[in-house]
Amino acid sequence: MSSRLSDPNNHVPELLPDDGWGDAEAPAAAATILPPRRSAADRTGQVNEVPLGLRIEANVARTESAPRLEVQEFGARAIRLEDAAPAPPRVERQVTFHESAVREKNDAELSQTREWGNSSRYPARWMLGAGMVITAVIVGAMMMLPAINAPNKARPLPALAEVFIEEKIEGMEAMTRLAAKQSEAVQIFRSYLTATQVDEVLPLLRGDSALMETVRRQWRPSGFPKNLIPAQETAWSVTQPGEYSYGLLEGTLPDHRKFSASFTNESDRLLLDWKATTAFGTASFAELESGTGDPAEIRGQISASVFYSHTWPEADFRSYQLISADNEISIWVYVQRGSVLEATIAPLLESGEIVAEKVDSQKVTLRLERGPDGALPNQWQIAELLHTGWVNPNPAP
Repeated sequence: MSSRLSDPNNHVPELLPDDGWGDAEAPAAAATILPPRRSAADRTGQVNEVPLGLRIEANVARTESAPRLEVQEFGARAIRLEDAAPAPPRVERQVTFHESAVREKNDAELSQTREWGNSSRYPARWMLGAGMVITAVIVGAMMMLPAINAPNKARPLPALAEVFIEEKIEGMEAMTRLAAKQSEAVQIFRSYLTATQVDEVLPLLRGDSALMETVRRQWRPSGFPKNLIPAQETAWSVTQPGEYSYGLLEGTLPDHRKFSASFTNESDRLLLDWKATTAFGTASFAELESGTGDPAEIRGQISASVFYSHTWPEADFRSYQLISADNEISIWVYVQRGSVLEATIAPLLESGEIVAEKVDSQKVTLRLERGPDGALPNQWQIAELLHTGWVNPNPAP
């Protein structure tokens, strides 16, 4: 069934009756647009029709293609090349040899040619003279050897130099002997910790009768049992800040507190330095903080400070901080600028011979005194540097 309605938007022409689509009512005007469709009857009369696709057969007769047409002439304006001119015939190259003239050598060249490779010969008297000169030089050098080596002879040292060398050797020997006494130091410190009476402590200590009286007044038992086992891990070091060497034993107590015990070797006997071990002072840091106590001998760690006031102007004083051995209390101490004492204390906080490096703190033993009016209770003036460190370097403290 076909629709006869016309579509204004459909631009495709309608089919013709000869198209074979079964629509015989198509107008005849469309024949000029599409060619007539062939019917099945028109295709039956054709012979050897090749179907679409590729056909592969076993024996296929090849047919020669049509011969190609040769173009005889392009047109009236064809440009034709003329025949090239023949090249000239090649001429063989003629080689001619000429003999060079022979140059005659002069007398000098002939003499050099004859003498080439022959060594020069010197007269015998020249060789004899050279040998005598060399012999004379060697003999003179041998005779001058004593005079040359005279400045390198060992000269007798002055008496002061000999004393210095002997003290240096003796100090090294003392340090060597002290370095081998770590186990003895551990046993002495154990006896000191487990002592219950002061009479058990005094034989272990270094000092004179005045120190023993001080120990009797201030010593208190540590409270450790007699069967205390010494710590297995302890550090033992030997130092010689001056003429007197001492050993330092460091470790941890059974109650987990750290200790630092100082020892000296006197008459080949190891003794405990009680003042250095306990950081003894004629006044406690609590007293010094309140502005009281006897500041004759105070042990602490000194470090640089920048605490100044109208009473302690920076233009006149140099400020330091003195900290107690347990790092609990600190006070401020001052020294007069330009004084000998300042030149002695300032290098303690610097190390290095070529490049000065700052040191955080240094152990010192000081004698203090009250400062000018208006100073705070915890501000003191340094009157004297008794010695560096806490061990007294004098043999008889």
